Amino acid sequence: MAISMEPWALTTQDDATSQEMRRILADLPAWIGEMVVAPEDARRTPPCADLLDPTRFEALFAPCLAPDEVRAAKLSFWSQYYFGSLCLPVAACALLTGRAVSAPLTACAFAPNAEAMPAAFRIGTELWAKPGRGLLDGLLEDHLRPAVAAFAQAGPLAERVLWGNAAHYLEWLVGWMAAEGRADPGLVEEARDFLERPLLPDGRRNPLAGAIHYGGGQPSAETRRRKTCCLRYRLACAADCGGLCPKIAAQGRRAA
Repeated sequence: MAISMEPWALTTQDDATSQEMRRILADLPAWIGEMVVAPEDARRTPPCADLLDPTRFEALFAPCLAPDEVRAAKLSFWSQYYFGSLCLPVAACALLTGRAVSAPLTACAFAPNAEAMPAAFRIGTELWAKPGRGLLDGLLEDHLRPAVAAFAQAGPLAERVLWGNAAHYLEWLVGWMAAEGRADPGLVEEARDFLERPLLPDGRRNPLAGAIHYGGGQPSAETRRRKTCCLRYRLACAADCGGLCPKIAAQGRRAA
């Protein structure tokens, strides 16, 4: 099965979604808005649905994998680019407007950068969730869950690593927007509950719960920790996570 090499076939409505997102994000740092592909952008944008097919997934991922790199570690790193480029602009739109988001995987496309790492998204016409869904519930169920399953299978890679990668960006964004006064406090509280509640509304375990926590004292960059290592330390091409890494934090406690 051939990979989709042609640009995503945008409709006028898709263009309108990109323009709407960029308007909503205009007052945030420019790099967040740049994660939304502009209508006039000519970059190749394969459909995210290609990631659900193992052959197409491999064609998209393989160009970034060096022969001597650990596959699971590089895939985790690749997923960090993917989840960051998706979650930051989409969740920010929810926090800025108070409208629930969805952005289903099958309605989106992404633009790889020169190193074949995900860099920006075209969201399509289904940015906003249907009435009755929580602020970020649609994003979890309609995009993150199928993406995590596909990435885990392609590794193989433990799903908890991937959920930790997604949670890192979501939790950071919520904290940053709260600290900067960029979002309504009620929406911040709803987003934090979304990340911290142990169970989902249907009774299933929340895969994001506890993925990011604070190691004692007041929440800060110094006490912020991942629950599960992202494996970045196994890549020569990437800096380590510093104190965010549970392995480094554990080593520090033993040394003390």
